Amino acid sequence: MEMYPIGWDFHRSRINYPSHLRPLLAQMEKDFGNQLEKMKRLAAQIPPEGKEIFDEFLDGQTMNYLRAQEVAALYRYTYGKNSADLEMAKKSVQYGLGITAKRQKLYRGVPSLFSEWGINPTSYRYGYLWTVKSLYYWVRDLNKAISRPVNPCFMNIINPGDTALAGGSKNSWYLRLLKLARVFPGLVSPMECLNPPLEEPHF
Repeated sequence: MEMYPIGWDFHRSRINYPSHLRPLLAQMEKDFGNQLEKMKRLAAQIPPEGKEIFDEFLDGQTMNYLRAQEVAALYRYTYGKNSADLEMAKKSVQYGLGITAKRQKLYRGVPSLFSEWGINPTSYRYGYLWTVKSLYYWVRDLNKAISRPVNPCFMNIINPGDTALAGGSKNSWYLRLLKLARVFPGLVSPMECLNPPLEEPHF
């Protein structure tokens, strides 16, 4: 959904946000909203034995709409600096966090095995649903729009050496980033890229 980085300086680029990107994001938000309303109207027709699975689909559709709403609002804020758009994005995130908290209680399994932060058999330091539980990508986009970071490793939670090379040497990645940092001072922070948090971050 993120065609161009949130925080992108549209005024200095050749991207025609008002005529191209904004209508697309607005249409996505509208379409997801219309689909959500259609699903809500079906609720009364769902038999008791199907309510659990229907509610799960409804929550999923609500999350799709909230994400589209957040992204559209963040791009509007990035372009026009209207505080109302930023507040809309924040509300989308908060509402979404409420839904994920509800869904966690209904997981068909032990949440600590796949939605918590900690060492596990993968090359990541978190369960595969931790980013859902925390809405990490939503929160990162929100903070990118506010902070306009230059560093591409802003709010990094992974070690690129571990994930790309299956736990391979950190030194080669570190040296390459150091070289890049010397060419473009301030652009890349090697330590931020190669040292994700050991403890669960709270944004």
